[in-house]
Amino acid sequence: MSQVLTGSQDDPMPTIRLEGYKLHLSVLGLALALFLSALETTIVATALSTIAEHFNDFRRYTWIVTAYMVAFNGFLLLHARLSDIFGRFAVFYSCLATFALFSGLCGAAQSMVQLIIFRALQGVGASGLFSLTMVIVPDITPDRWLGVYSGLISSVFALSSILGPLLGGLIAQHSTWRWVFLLNVPGSAICAFMVAPAVRSHDAFKSIRGKWKQIDIPGSIFFLAGTILLIYSLQSANSSGSNFGWSSRVIIGCLVGSGVSLISFIIYELIMQRYFSISPLFPLSLLLRLDIALLMVSAFFMGSSFYSTIIQLPQRLQQVNSKSPTTSGVLLLPVLLPSAAFSALSGGLYRKFPTSATLLLTLGGCLQVIGVGLLSTLSIKQSVPARQYGFEVVTGVGFGLMLPSFMILARDWVSEEEYATAMGLVNTFRTLGGCVSIAVNNAIMNEELPKKAAFLSSKQLETIKTSSLTLLHLSPDEVLKIFKIQLGPLIHHLLKEDSTYSFEFVDAEVDCPPAEGIEALYLGPFREWYTWDFVKRVPPGETVTDAIEGILSIIEEDGPFDGLIGFSQGCAVASALLAHYSTLHPYEPQTNLFKFAVFICGSRPFNYDGSELLDASVHGQVIQIPTAHVVVRSRNEDTDNDDLKVQDSLKVIESHILQERQIGVFGAISLIVNKIVGAGIFSTPATIFKLSGSVGMSLMLWIVAGMISTCGALVMLEFGSGIPRSGGIKIYLERSFSPKLLQTCIYLFYCVFLQVSASNAITSSSYLLLAGGVESTTWKLRGVAIAAAAFAVSIHTVVPRVGRGLQDLLSAVKLFTLLFIVCTGFAALAGHRRVPDPRNFDVSTSFKGTSNNGYNIGTALLDAIFSFQGYDNVNAVLSEVKNPKKTLRIALPSAMGIITVLYVLANVAYFAAVPKEEFTNSNITIAASLFKNVFGDSAGSKALPALVAISAIGHLLGIAYTVPRVLQELAKDGITPFPNIMMQNRPFRTPIIALAVHLGITVLFICAPPAGDAFNFIVSLSSYPTTFLLTAITVGLVKLRLSKHENWTSAFTAPWVVIGFYLAGNIFLIIMPFIPPPNGKGNTNLPYWLSPVVALAILSLGIIYYFLRFVLFPWVFRYALQPVAVELSDGSQVTRYRIRKIGDFS
Repeated sequence: MSQVLTGSQDDPMPTIRLEGYKLHLSVLGLALALFLSALETTIVATALSTIAEHFNDFRRYTWIVTAYMVAFNGFLLLHARLSDIFGRFAVFYSCLATFALFSGLCGAAQSMVQLIIFRALQGVGASGLFSLTMVIVPDITPDRWLGVYSGLISSVFALSSILGPLLGGLIAQHSTWRWVFLLNVPGSAICAFMVAPAVRSHDAFKSIRGKWKQIDIPGSIFFLAGTILLIYSLQSANSSGSNFGWSSRVIIGCLVGSGVSLISFIIYELIMQRYFSISPLFPLSLLLRLDIALLMVSAFFMGSSFYSTIIQLPQRLQQVNSKSPTTSGVLLLPVLLPSAAFSALSGGLYRKFPTSATLLLTLGGCLQVIGVGLLSTLSIKQSVPARQYGFEVVTGVGFGLMLPSFMILARDWVSEEEYATAMGLVNTFRTLGGCVSIAVNNAIMNEELPKKAAFLSSKQLETIKTSSLTLLHLSPDEVLKIFKIQLGPLIHHLLKEDSTYSFEFVDAEVDCPPAEGIEALYLGPFREWYTWDFVKRVPPGETVTDAIEGILSIIEEDGPFDGLIGFSQGCAVASALLAHYSTLHPYEPQTNLFKFAVFICGSRPFNYDGSELLDASVHGQVIQIPTAHVVVRSRNEDTDNDDLKVQDSLKVIESHILQERQIGVFGAISLIVNKIVGAGIFSTPATIFKLSGSVGMSLMLWIVAGMISTCGALVMLEFGSGIPRSGGIKIYLERSFSPKLLQTCIYLFYCVFLQVSASNAITSSSYLLLAGGVESTTWKLRGVAIAAAAFAVSIHTVVPRVGRGLQDLLSAVKLFTLLFIVCTGFAALAGHRRVPDPRNFDVSTSFKGTSNNGYNIGTALLDAIFSFQGYDNVNAVLSEVKNPKKTLRIALPSAMGIITVLYVLANVAYFAAVPKEEFTNSNITIAASLFKNVFGDSAGSKALPALVAISAIGHLLGIAYTVPRVLQELAKDGITPFPNIMMQNRPFRTPIIALAVHLGITVLFICAPPAGDAFNFIVSLSSYPTTFLLTAITVGLVKLRLSKHENWTSAFTAPWVVIGFYLAGNIFLIIMPFIPPPNGKGNTNLPYWLSPVVALAILSLGIIYYFLRFVLFPWVFRYALQPVAVELSDGSQVTRYRIRKIGDFS
């Protein structure tokens, strides 16, 4: 933990080179500062309409962006130069305080004028944070870390562009817009604390005496005037909400003033450098160098492409594809995720190949041009074409390769004294390029739109520019005209093909009052229009109930049918049929009857026996297949439309939520193998032998553990055959116990905080370092672990097909490794050893030394059973399995049989070549001892660590595949934050947000705990709660079987003896950790009972969450949460909860 200074004693700005935690913490703090300042350039965009509506000011609301951008861009170079005079950190902390203060004032603004003023001053502070971060990071970073941290800083810049539109959209939709600004206040405080270690008291805050004279005040004024007037002109000319066009006097005057100011600035700077000793704001000699000039040109065009893409692409998605602001932000991820990833990658490449920065900049520029060019070829269609995501990825890779290259090349090409100025110029040219491109884009759009939609008011035009969802609030006549404009390209194409086409646009609403005498059809009791079983005079076979049962029989013989068209009473009977089918088969989709329906009817669905009308707010979603409704109602009918509105808001596109069925038998086996076989089988046998005391007892414990786990797999098989859809333990808990939501909430906390892969990430890291011959340190270990977890998540996010293929490959490698260990053991038994025969299989002595301590035997069995956990993995994703019932019946027994046999034979192999003393005393894994004793030292020290690391990475892939998909299921239940986003699987057909959450929690578990016992404790928390929940669902299965009212059916039934044996084993596992060890102390300094207590405490948070959200708050605030659900074709539901005041039920 040190710092190194370079530079002479007279040097006013000695270079600080930090090491250790000071470096890492300070760079993260600077990255946070950059993140906050860059975030404000995009986060406000999706909240503009909300802010304008709040202040009822659509005339000046674009100044919220303009004021910030003008100040932000104008002061970039000035802040860099001031840091040369007053010190980096003095200017940095001044800017941080300015940014935090005016962010808070923006959040508290009471008028549009106040907000605009505060935004401009906020931009001044943000400009300093942005500019100085780029300067300070190379200052404090040793050369060997420069590439890595340059990539990190650049990826943070890209990350802010990812989260800006997302956070802005979320805050605008779900909270007050003021949080767009207030978030910066605590963020700035955290940043100030993190950067503090880098501040050196003797020169971080220099005395200002005499320093003011060094400021080039006239040059600063000329430069600020020129840049601010130029940027204001570009931002305002024909922009949304502006009263000025390119030909207006104001814009022309600003452009002329900007040109005069910049020319005056250049002349003044030339005079100052030639005839006076004052330090100029900008050494013009820099731009006279060809390499620096080309760097600025590259920054300009990179900025123009980058800002144009991240601003125009979401607008296209909203205006052309009718996406919400939040969804548009999510669909921008194919640009921004590769940008962040390749920024980090290019920084790492620079560290390894210091001369690669120029090549990476050139390659990135080429890819950027190709990607943006491809994006410009997209056609105007309602749906988002799949190729668009590919074009976005190419563009994002180009951005990512270029971003860190500017920082690296600026430091390499200029002197240390000129670096701050050079980076200020790079940032200025980059943002100026963005302003120019946005101005050009706005000019094109704003020139055409008013011509095409002259019938709309200026306010309507402005809101439509923000989002085409505004169309929903226009009059039918205005919507019709807009629709005609949108279809313009299609009409033009069709007329070109055949000029005889004619296109007429009419309003679909037709005023058609009911014919005289049939008003009662709409207003009267529904029972009068049907024949029911309770009418005794009706002949058999002529009632509604008879009709429904007869139709079900026909469908069973000849169905299912593609579609249904129902008219009037026939439509109502069809609705009753669908509702009755769901009552009979609650876990089967209604698509077993019909794939879709067209209903031409004005009545509501009813219970098939005529007892009541069905209401979605009370009975749940009754019709669960895609439907089109043609509804006729009397105009004087007083109908409550609240439920219909809520259900309409829940309309979902299944392809955006459900995964495809792509997992076959081998894929299912690989999911189980990858989850069970981690790194434990290579080391745990030594621990079990030490505890059990003998070879015979150790092997017996492995056999018993395999039998108990196989019984558990059969329990999973019965549940999976009975409920063949994704969710696993979650849906089995919900099916077994009431209230259902309580089980869901408990599982939510288990899935988020206890289903992490930190343990295997650390294991893979340690063995990768060992295989590579690299010395393991705390942060090397954690860094490689984070990279391994990020790799597993990334491959399942972007290229899921490759991820599944890699899973299958690694599961085969694992089984091959175990098989190779078994064969090695047989070779050892045949005498091929480099050590004497350990004679571990002598029948007379195989049980010699068996421990008579019950605690040791119990702990050994506990460890052996935990080595088999993971057989429930494929149950979590059954909706993605082809023919799930059949596949599960093959995959589960096959996987468990193979693993159990290989585990037992692997232990036999270990005992065949490793003496008991080595089991007890060896400091390496027992598998390494086996390889060393049979093949020699190199095999144990090199080959095996690589295989163990691969095994651990396979485990990471298995968890990264299933856990986010269960989080997606929880989001469909409506109990996670932002469930509509969490449940989406766009754009890569993967649950991308759930994957990001899983990675974030895993990284937190890896980084947060201090090294030592606390770290080992935190990363290995998952085994006990998994056992607890498996026990709970086994008890639930017993309850389902014994209860007469549960109506439990499954294609497979586990024998009672299997359930009893498994239940007994699990109860033992639950109780065992609470039994005190012989000396009252476990293997660490932590209490022996701490792990199960903490695990149960985390599960209990789910109970608290359920009580607060669904019991206490509704009771205190007197409202009810009414579920509204949409049934999906896999049998699952999308559920949301509507708050309804108690008085509304009357």
